[in-house]
Amino acid sequence: MGHPPNAMPDDVIAVAMSYDASGRYGTDAPFTNGLGGYFAGGEWKLDATHNELATVSNGGTKPADALLTLHYDNGAKKYELQQSIAPGEQMWVNLADLVHNRVADRKGNLLPAGLTSVTYDVQDLGSGLGHLMESDLAVDNTWGHHVRGQLGNCCGVQPGSFDPGVIIFDVNSVLDGILGDGYNACTNVEQNVTPLITDWYTGNSAIATASSQTAKGVSPGFTTLDGQGITVDPNCTIVNFQESPGSITVQPVVSITSPAPSAVPVATAQPGGGVVGNHEVYISATCAPEGKVNPEFNWSITEGSNQVELDSTLTGGPTMGVIGIKGGTKNGVTISVTCTDKNTNTTSTAQTATMTAQQPGSLSIVAPDNTAEKNCTVQGSAGCETDRTFTYQVNDTNGNAMAFVDIDFWDYITTGTQNSCGVNSYVVSCSGGSAIPSGEQTGSCKLGTTISGQFPEDLSVCATVCGSVRNGKCTGSCSTGSTQTWIVNGFPITRSPTYQCNSISVQ
Repeated sequence: MGHPPNAMPDDVIAVAMSYDASGRYGTDAPFTNGLGGYFAGGEWKLDATHNELATVSNGGTKPADALLTLHYDNGAKKYELQQSIAPGEQMWVNLADLVHNRVADRKGNLLPAGLTSVTYDVQDLGSGLGHLMESDLAVDNTWGHHVRGQLGNCCGVQPGSFDPGVIIFDVNSVLDGILGDGYNACTNVEQNVTPLITDWYTGNSAIATASSQTAKGVSPGFTTLDGQGITVDPNCTIVNFQESPGSITVQPVVSITSPAPSAVPVATAQPGGGVVGNHEVYISATCAPEGKVNPEFNWSITEGSNQVELDSTLTGGPTMGVIGIKGGTKNGVTISVTCTDKNTNTTSTAQTATMTAQQPGSLSIVAPDNTAEKNCTVQGSAGCETDRTFTYQVNDTNGNAMAFVDIDFWDYITTGTQNSCGVNSYVVSCSGGSAIPSGEQTGSCKLGTTISGQFPEDLSVCATVCGSVRNGKCTGSCSTGSTQTWIVNGFPITRSPTYQCNSISVQ
């Protein structure tokens, strides 16, 4: 394709160029035929004595996106040239040049070297309002030239529907890029008619608003998306068209208030009955736009229903209690909530909170951790005492800290077979500072952890075989093994303290 010499003035719609057998260009009389948006032409021939020159002209006031399609091989194959044509300008086509110069089309296809004939059509890919004209020159070096001016059809559009035709989104959400679909009135081929829609609006602007290719949710409810545009009839008269209305649903918006709990502690029954430290954690939600909705909340467990349960007394409200019933993997519980506006019966998209059901599984020692030795009396006899005080952190079965306040704990200690220290009683967390016999259980004393899930521990041994304090150390030696059983939120955790005259170790 190329532009010939002597460019045409803007008021000329189309001109056909010819050449004689020597290859010299000449200019035939200009053609100023009617305009159109679609042309279906006859046969163009190509051989040693035949060629075809053609122009596709834009007689409109805006650029036109023209598609020239050449059909060959009995219509089984096609070759496509697409060009944006400025107002008053032309697409120039020389069939022989396309073949002999191996010019690729918009998809990279080439016309075969032995091509002898094609049929063609021209289409306005843009508005279809009818601003194109095609003129062609049939060159026959034996019989002369024949110039044709092709009147096209005014291919307006048949209205279609919006894409998407069903819009569901939240209050204050914005959806961009809405398209208008339609059909070319000449070819019945589906066509994007978005550029032709001049007026975008909704059936109820209190629920949703619309502008060019955009919709915005305002308040919960249902309405329509509508659009009007312009097209042409077969007489090239501009007429209005109406897209089929689209459906708009605007939903309320539910939000889980921050901070949502990330874990819930698991408890089991304590000796003597009752569940001590059965902490219920709470999740709260809001439904927007507040003041404009009559909300009902729906809470559910979407994952981990074997690990937690919901407080049935709080059904339908903005706050839900979660109770741990079994320990699980980290983030193994998902709590979901939606809100429904009872005025419009619209329901929000669900929001979720991920949690861990934490069951006590181990204790770890954290600072401060101190050891001291001093003189003591054992049943009226002088001895030496070693004290170790430190802090325990309660961890779950995955080894993660359980940062809950007032987790219940108590313990009892049983002397092992190795007992050269002669220890037969112990001061434990619920004994009130008094020593209780080996293996004796006091039951829950309703102590509780700090907000970090920690509590203090104090282990001591006073034995006559440890001698007395000299230079801050007990002078004797002994060793007593034991098993310490902690009951934390109802779950047993065992430790193994070993008492010696100068140290107390815990495994």
